[in-house]
Formats: sequence, C-alpha cells, structure tokens
Amino acid sequence: GRTRAWAGQMHAGDYLALDEDRVPGQTLRIDSQVLSDTLFGIVPKSIIHLFMRPFMNNPGVWLTNTAKYLMNSTVGNHKRYLQSHVGFNFLLDYVPNWERAYGKGGLIQYQCFIPKETAEDAFREIIRLGQKRKLPNYLGVLKRHRPDKFLLTHAVDGFSFAQDYRVTAANRAGLKKLTSDLDRVVLDAGGGSILRRTARYRGKLFINLWWKSALTNSVP
Repeated sequence: GRTRAWAGQMHAGDYLALDEDRVPGQTLRIDSQVLSDTLFGIVPKSIIHLFMRPFMNNPGVWLTNTAKYLMNSTVGNHKRYLQSHVGFNFLLDYVPNWERAYGKGGLIQYQCFIPKETAEDAFREIIRLGQKRKLPNYLGVLKRHRPDKFLLTHAVDGFSFAQDYRVTAANRAGLKKLTSDLDRVVLDAGGGSILRRTARYRGKLFINLWWKSALTNSVP
C-alpha cells in the first residue's frame, strides 16, 4: 500500500435552523455580514498585509502553518462559535489587500477541475511536481463540484484544486515550466480549467481543454 503522512485540521460549520437563531431578523441583514475593519478592535486590518509579507516565503509559510496547526490542535480543538456566512466562507477577506503580502511580483493562481475518478492521483502528482521543483504553493483550496449544461463549462462531476504561487524574478521561469507540466497532468486526468484563467494556454492545449466540453453540451 501507499505510505501517507498528513497534518491538518478540518474547518466545518452547521447552518442554524430558524428556531435556533435568536435574532434572525438581524442575522440576515447585509450589515451583519460586513467584516470588522479592525483586528481585536484596535489594529486596522488595512495594514495587516505589511506584517504578513516577511512570512511569504518557504520558511515563513512553514512557520505560520505549524503555529496554526499547534494552536488549533490544542487551544482551538473542537471549539464551537457563531460566525457570519461571509466570515465562514471568505476567510481571506479578513485581510484587505491580502494579495499585496506576496510582494512586487505578486502571485499566480493555478486552478484545475478533475473528474472524481482521477482526482486523487492527479492532485497527488500536482503537489509532487511542485515539491520536486521546490515551488510549493502557499495556499491550496479544494472544492467539490457538479456538472452543468452550459456550452463552455469548467464544471465536472469531481473536484477543483486552486493553488497560489508567489512570483519572483528568480522563480518566474520555473513557474512557467511548472504550470505547463501541470497542464499535461490535468489533460491526462480528463480535467480542465476556467475559461477566464486560460490566457497562458497554447492554442493546441486550449482546444483540447474546451472542444470536448463544447461538443458534449451542444448535443440536445
């Protein structure tokens, strides 16, 4: 069998039933979904990205993840609390201009959509390639998806995997090569991407990704 090593936490939530919400009229108001613009009521969130920047590198991200893991596995383990819909679903919005923490080069996001039958092996290979090239992603988001009938669709009966990579002058060429190789993994797994995120694709690859979708969904 395969040897597996993993350290992580599950962040899960349950929606309140109508009879569980003590103030439903207030909870469902738009102004109740607006996130606070300060941290602990003191520090303006608009400057937090400046404190994040020194940690946007391999050692810094490792340190941040380790601290988060230790905190959540001890103090925060099994902790339950009420949170707004926006606060739960859009974690990055807690930090305005969070993308500026990546520095002058910014970041690129590589997102792919893989059928459920091949997703596990494809995602494993995608992560392995990044590690092998010493280009780990600093944020990964995994989502479950269902198919739809739009003519040009990215949706599959499977999963999407989005990864954020920091771009620097030193790694720009390596990232370009990495994402090209990831494209091949995605194609071999029968996957695709979102149309607005395919600007860097070569002509042949673009056709391979979208021709099948167009043909399938154009048949009555």
